[in-house]
Amino acid sequence: MTNNEFWSSVSAIISNGFNNEDLVKLENYAEQFINRQLLFERYTQSEQYGCAEGGRLHVIVTILAGAETPADKLTAPRGSFKKMMCV
Repeated sequence: MTNNEFWSSVSAIISNGFNNEDLVKLENYAEQFINRQLLFERYTQSEQYGCAEGGRLHVIVTILAGAETPADKLTAPRGSFKKMMCV
């Protein structure tokens, strides 16, 4: 599954209203993420580690939040001091 396919799948889950089948998909994605079988390109390694340490529910919430917020909207602008300090 490509990065775009993953985020499209999550957006579809949100659009479908979280039916039972979709909730199982989210749980599966969370388990894959915690077991390092799935990585999110939009998050740094340290963000991914912290997310996994938070447990399955934290991973699911992070996935859902990531689907609703476009990439780079939550970070400082490129070239800014804050952006350069975030590693």
